[in-house]
Amino acid sequence: MNVLKFGGTSVATASAMGQVKDIIEKTNGSVVVLSACGGVTNRLLEAVRLAGNGQVSESAHIIQEIELRHLDLCRDLILDGESRWDAISKIKTVCVELRVFCEGVALLGECTPRSIDTAGSFGERLSTLIFWLYCRSEGMNTILFDAREIMRTDSNFTSAKINFNELQRLTTEKLIPLLTDNTTVITQGFIGADSRGITTTLGRGGSDLSAALIGAALSAHEILIYTDVSGIASADPRIIPSAKPIPEMSFAEARELSFYGAKVLHPETILPAVERGIPVRVLNTFAPDEAGTVIVSEATREHGICAVTLKRNCVCVTSHGLTFADAVAFLGRIANYTSEVYSAVIGESKCFAVIDTPKDTTALENLTNGAPSNTSIQEVTLLCGVGIGLNGHIATKFSESVSNFSPFAILYGASDVGIIALLPPQSADDALRAVHQIIE
Repeated sequence: MNVLKFGGTSVATASAMGQVKDIIEKTNGSVVVLSACGGVTNRLLEAVRLAGNGQVSESAHIIQEIELRHLDLCRDLILDGESRWDAISKIKTVCVELRVFCEGVALLGECTPRSIDTAGSFGERLSTLIFWLYCRSEGMNTILFDAREIMRTDSNFTSAKINFNELQRLTTEKLIPLLTDNTTVITQGFIGADSRGITTTLGRGGSDLSAALIGAALSAHEILIYTDVSGIASADPRIIPSAKPIPEMSFAEARELSFYGAKVLHPETILPAVERGIPVRVLNTFAPDEAGTVIVSEATREHGICAVTLKRNCVCVTSHGLTFADAVAFLGRIANYTSEVYSAVIGESKCFAVIDTPKDTTALENLTNGAPSNTSIQEVTLLCGVGIGLNGHIATKFSESVSNFSPFAILYGASDVGIIALLPPQSADDALRAVHQIIE
């Protein structure tokens, strides 16, 4: 039994949904987790916030736009007249519920986190409803299952945490009995419910997390994450068109790539699966025959760098000539300022830390107020090479590759799977190309 998850671009249009149907038809029974149609969640959140601000007509306009989009999907996907009208009726019923809910928010004059979660849930509810009706009209053996029946969470609205023991129990009780041969269960990502049955959402990457949690609860063979790219690439294809998907990588490598700027799936969302030894495969909905990338606990390929990425819009805060106690205090000030410290070093002659460039320039001034007088700030871009079995030989090749691009520092050894170069922003792309050439 596999769990298949399809993101917003995979269900954004009728042709995309048709591609998803073709993919799951080839499985011998599975659980399919769907996101909302691309862009819908943002519009839902905008609608409920406008309602909370008393902008009722503007909110109603967005809801009408959302309703028309989903009705168009029904008309494009479901060809049988009777089935189509049944689908249209069901979609309209859900949209009436959404409209009434936003009108209630407007009457209260307040948009709470609980209201945001309820409104946000309609995207997944609509996409799964349409897809289920479409598959049913095509003669497929499918069941629509409300994820809130099993995804038990706390009441931390907009970023709810799963109670995995309850998820496991409810999965055994309610979901597993549905998983007979050749049956496809269609359910929602991103949404859950607390112990009172109130709708919650799981926050960033919630649909990937839903798939990983369900896969873990089912002890799935694999979890297949379908996106609009063919796996995780060795570099950003916009900078290096020859970049290729990485066949296999470890969870630690995926986490490192994500932390240093790569636009890959958020690794923490698949942690429940990786911790239980369930492979997670990243595939392309629109090129389903391509192998993609499989993420495992420990990669078994050849040692060496497999991918490079850039973390842009950073600043390096450096102070010279500090005692160890002063250096620790200096880094403590930075840690109090931000939790996102991408690199930090204490040395005998200087210490530095790399952080995001603050949107407010006065924040930098506040950061250095009271700091030693020999403190400087400069813009940097971090280049991170990721791989397994990194050693001195690989670090030397990395250093030689970036040496012509005026690196401020090269850091090796702080991570088992990464080597970092601090570079002037203007030379970062060329340095990335140079390092990419040493990928074997």
